[in-house]
Amino acid sequence: MVMLPQTGQHAGDWGDMLNEYLLHEHAPDGTHSVAKILNVPTAAGQVLVSDPTTPKGLRWQPQRLSLPITVSDPSACERILWRAPAKARVTAVFGCRQGGVGATINAKKLGGANHLAHDLSLSTVDSWLDGGSLSGAEYNPGDTLVAVITNVSGSPSAVTIQIEVEYI
Repeated sequence: MVMLPQTGQHAGDWGDMLNEYLLHEHAPDGTHSVAKILNVPTAAGQVLVSDPTTPKGLRWQPQRLSLPITVSDPSACERILWRAPAKARVTAVFGCRQGGVGATINAKKLGGANHLAHDLSLSTVDSWLDGGSLSGAEYNPGDTLVAVITNVSGSPSAVTIQIEVEYI
């Protein structure tokens, strides 16, 4: 076990013991080894967050993004929303309609199938609705996320699609 040398107890061993102790959180050149201090995860896409419930008050969690797009005076269309810089997954699709009688939305990978098994019907004006379970939501670097308005009725003034993404 690594320990600091004690006065009067470790004559002749001070230098070796102190260096061994320091190497646990320092590089051999004396600089801090931030990766060791923060216990940096090996997976990309993690962010350090404050968490007073953990022993060090910090923890790593997957980076999450909220990607909204609002289309004014919408019609059926597809809008490119995001290009994945690293491995990620879509975790949720939400929608909100302003005005009009109705609209349906979805999300998909460019050139792929829809993430929602059934289009999300924005049946209630000015209310956020959740699309539920997803499929085909894994993204590799370079894949493109597309927000889809599949149908509108009654001339809504705007449709907002919000897609939640988490790096993995």
